[in-house]
Amino acid sequence: MNRVEGKPDWRKDVGQGGIEFVAIIVAAVIIVSGIILAATPLGATLSYKLCEAINSVTGGLQCMPPDRAETLDIPCVTAQTDREDSAHVTVYGIRAGGDASDQLKVNADGTATVTLSQGREVGVEVGKDTGGAGLKGDAYAVVGGDLKYNYTFPSEAEARKFLEDRRGAGDRVVDMLVPFSQTVANWFDSDHKPDSFTVALSGKVAGWASIGKWDKSSSAVGGVGGGGKVNASISVSGEATVGLKDGTSSFSGTAELSGDIAGGFTAGAGEDALKLGIDIKAGVGGGGKWQYKVEFDANGQPSKLIMTSESSWKITAEEVLKAGKVKVGPNQSFGAVEVNTSTLDLKVPANRAAFDGIFAYSTVKVGDSYVPFVAINPVAEFGPPMQALAQRCAADCYLATYKYFQQGGDAKLDVDVQLGLHGGGLNVGDTKWRNLLSATGRDMRTGGAETPLVTCG
Repeated sequence: MNRVEGKPDWRKDVGQGGIEFVAIIVAAVIIVSGIILAATPLGATLSYKLCEAINSVTGGLQCMPPDRAETLDIPCVTAQTDREDSAHVTVYGIRAGGDASDQLKVNADGTATVTLSQGREVGVEVGKDTGGAGLKGDAYAVVGGDLKYNYTFPSEAEARKFLEDRRGAGDRVVDMLVPFSQTVANWFDSDHKPDSFTVALSGKVAGWASIGKWDKSSSAVGGVGGGGKVNASISVSGEATVGLKDGTSSFSGTAELSGDIAGGFTAGAGEDALKLGIDIKAGVGGGGKWQYKVEFDANGQPSKLIMTSESSWKITAEEVLKAGKVKVGPNQSFGAVEVNTSTLDLKVPANRAAFDGIFAYSTVKVGDSYVPFVAINPVAEFGPPMQALAQRCAADCYLATYKYFQQGGDAKLDVDVQLGLHGGGLNVGDTKWRNLLSATGRDMRTGGAETPLVTCG
């Protein structure tokens, strides 16, 4: 009988071949998932968890956790445009006014958001004019409310097309003068429904005063003069935003301070009542803004605390044409803005405990959404609870810094029959453009090293 010696046993290779086949599949899954999933914040998290799951079986893989800028949805606004039109009247020291505005934000991922806003205010206004080279100034204090609608678009072009349709020249006049006109427009616009709406309440104190005034004119023939002017304002506001599609919501409290000083010369001709003239001024200004914002999930629970500080400076120029008590002219400015945000994940128990020591909140369910209200405990704000929150932020906040170039301009019309007692004003096309220069991030959980902000791509 013939026997074939050394015949290979193919069954011994079956297990080895199976392992190699699995390894190939695993590698393919990792590569494909890394390409497809990592393109989004959620995808980056899923890709990491998939890698961890495979690594627990096969070993030998290096799984990189997603950047927390992505998992915390740290925004990256590359360009922003704000436009506002406003009007006010003052009768016997009682001031009332209205405004309408729109804001366009363009994000690094190509999407864009639009906010349409209407507001009304009422308060008091006083003025003083001693004549000659004496004191001249005006101050007012008002309280007001705003209703805002927020929209999201897949591209900047679609957002701009929406603004062209909803905020043309005629629409802007109507929005400024007619209450709730934007709400009515929403009812009839079946193609664009807001993602959320915001209700805001605010208070503001503002004023101006002349300084260093000199005058070489006569009441009969006119002449030349000059001097300086100081403007200042401070405002506080609180606003609640309610999601109409995903059930999320937020509440924010803001304090803002701004001021500028300018100097220049004036020239005119004619008697005081009908004097024609021109004012030309140049100056510098700046301001600061501080805000806390609490985001709530669809179950009405706090999910994130975002603390923001903003500082700015600007150079201003103003040209005003005068005819009696009527003044009209454009203003221009340019400068820089720096925005710093600190984001604390409130789903972390230690962070939530520190948050609860400072903030008190309540929510009211309306339909499928929650309307939130958040307040700071004034006693805890300056004690150990604030220290505890600061320590948690130092250990676990994600810090982002954005630097922008900003320019602005507007056209103003002011009428003063008797300064501060009877008069009015119209501010048309007050526009500010902001463009991103740089954005960096620091994750305090991993040591706080500064890196380019990944959500800015």
